[in-house]
Amino acid sequence: MRALVAAMAHPVRAKLLSGVAEKSEKGVSVRQLSERTGEPRRRVRYHLDALLKAGLIGIESRRNRGGTVERFYQVEVMPWLTTEDLDELDEELARHMSAQILKAILSDASSAVAAKLFGLRSGHIVIRMAAEVDEQGWGELGSLQERALRESQAVVARSRERLEETEGPAISALVALLLFEVPPWPPS
Repeated sequence: MRALVAAMAHPVRAKLLSGVAEKSEKGVSVRQLSERTGEPRRRVRYHLDALLKAGLIGIESRRNRGGTVERFYQVEVMPWLTTEDLDELDEELARHMSAQILKAILSDASSAVAAKLFGLRSGHIVIRMAAEVDEQGWGELGSLQERALRESQAVVARSRERLEETEGPAISALVALLLFEVPPWPPS
């Protein structure tokens, strides 16, 4: 877990690890990750080497491309930390990691808006629900979010199997689950 925490706390490595995890079934190249993240290829390669050395990613395959060998990476450790994992971390590090994840979500949403995809597909969901809860309610909401994550992972796994069987078109989707404390409103 230590290697995963270190990677998730690093802005570039967190982005790359998530990018590899998104395309792990087929592998993803330095070139593809550079295009996806906007990071220079040299920086991508450097950080992928560090993730490889840490055992968080592996090489799925190699292909010759224009006289060079192109490596395709796959995830070995999914970039997810549970509530229990976060509770074991230093408070400042946990807060930093949460901020990195939120930045990635906002970046993905901005990309979807710029591509005119956000809100376009039937069945899309965007919900913002503010509430006041007690400690028990807070815990119940956290448990609900973790169940939703596990169920979302199962849906993605079933979809991958169907896509492999049919070779049909894939829909690039992002599931974001958030639960966080906010200042009271109206301010006291």
